[in-house]
Amino acid sequence: MPLVLSTALTLLVGLMVSGWFSYVTSKQLLLDGAILTLRESMERQTNRIQYSIDEVVKDARLIAQLDEVQGLINVLAKSAGSKDEISRWRHEVEHTFSTMLKTKDYLQIRVISVESGKEVVRVDREENIIINVDEESLQFKGGKQYFIEGKKLEGLQVYISPITLNREYGFIQNPWIPTQRFVIPVYRSPHEEKHFFGLIVINVDAQKLIRQLDESDVFKMTMVNSSGGIISHTDETREWGFEFDVMNGFDIQHPGIWGDVLNGHEDLHFDDEHDVLHIIKRILIGENKSSFIGVIMEVKYKDIQR
Repeated sequence: MPLVLSTALTLLVGLMVSGWFSYVTSKQLLLDGAILTLRESMERQTNRIQYSIDEVVKDARLIAQLDEVQGLINVLAKSAGSKDEISRWRHEVEHTFSTMLKTKDYLQIRVISVESGKEVVRVDREENIIINVDEESLQFKGGKQYFIEGKKLEGLQVYISPITLNREYGFIQNPWIPTQRFVIPVYRSPHEEKHFFGLIVINVDAQKLIRQLDESDVFKMTMVNSSGGIISHTDETREWGFEFDVMNGFDIQHPGIWGDVLNGHEDLHFDDEHDVLHIIKRILIGENKSSFIGVIMEVKYKDIQR
């Protein structure tokens, strides 16, 4: 082969190889940039949710230390208050709880006795109506998981329950109300011998957390509990299966990925079988690192490789 032709072919091959690597590198840079943007979006969403949870924790600690709450539990704990005195303090607490339900848009605030397991004061919000529940309608809650966990708390620790569908008298309310409970202990006056009286329980409408997930044509957002049960999904038929013993959670659909999540490996998961990318963040709730809300972003490769 003439030297000139050989040299030309070598140059041509070199240019082709260089062009190929340049093309691959450019595609990879575009993909990396798209993933970075998605990660930033996920960070913003989870930060909003974490902030909302932290605000309720602050409110729980504030309520537990209010003078009117302290006054009520003091007269009840000592069994020394007259009916009029108990009634007066109960009214004060109900008024404070009512104001907070209006301003914070919570579903319910209660005081529960740890001795009897029964509600002592309960104020509900049904749409825009505030209801002070009368004594005859107060319920026993001693067998509930949030009550059992609440009894283990100390000081101003707060237990945050998993998100579930709210139940009244053992039955799921209709329409469904996703609910999260924030529980904090209350004590008799610190000026006397410390006495664990009961629990403050704030019921929060978890739809507020769900609505903080972004909507997009590029990605789908899913919220799950720490068992992989789906709380929110773009396909509503896949939500709340765990409440009805339907095994359709993210843990069932993607067992390998979920195993990694439980082992603390969140962030990026490439699913070549389904040609999708999952970005996963855990929002820890309470002191127990095994209790969390999982937020999952699902993206099809084709939508970020254009």
